[in-house]
Amino acid sequence: MSEPSTMFGQFHITKEALQDFLQSKVKNKSDYNDWQDWWGHKNSEQIRLLEQIIDWNTGNAQDFTGVEYMTYNETMEVLVVNNMFLTENHEVMVHVAACWRGISPYLKGESKNNFLLIYPYWWGDEEELPVIDLYIEFTNHKSRLLQEVSPDNMKITQVFLDENGETLVHEYSKKHGRI
Repeated sequence: MSEPSTMFGQFHITKEALQDFLQSKVKNKSDYNDWQDWWGHKNSEQIRLLEQIIDWNTGNAQDFTGVEYMTYNETMEVLVVNNMFLTENHEVMVHVAACWRGISPYLKGESKNNFLLIYPYWWGDEEELPVIDLYIEFTNHKSRLLQEVSPDNMKITQVFLDENGETLVHEYSKKHGRI
């Protein structure tokens, strides 16, 4: 069994738009048609998995975010989300990512550095470039699955996780009784 990957996201969004997103109908894999293009770089087993994933997200977005930690800076209108141990299961990653892709129309128009990243931060090798499980950038009210993380977004992620990771892991452990 592999270890669970970490999820980190940053979004420029007004407080009202955030509430609207969280109350909106959750998105599913089938709401987007670019999964196969993105997964094309994966091996054939993972491509078969993608084809077998059925839509299971129902209800509101707030129920499928996969978030353990969420903070909103009202002055800067920036939402930061995190789960140090989201999952090792790619099917769950796709469902969580589909949910977050639904935030696109709610984001502030020309804002930069809106993204969601899933990768093995806690278990990764600091000396090597991280292996990316899933990376989405949000620009002009659209989401795009990308193969490579922008250096700026990786730096934002690393700084946050390096500064807060130990505390978040401790809180996770207290809440769940395990890592």
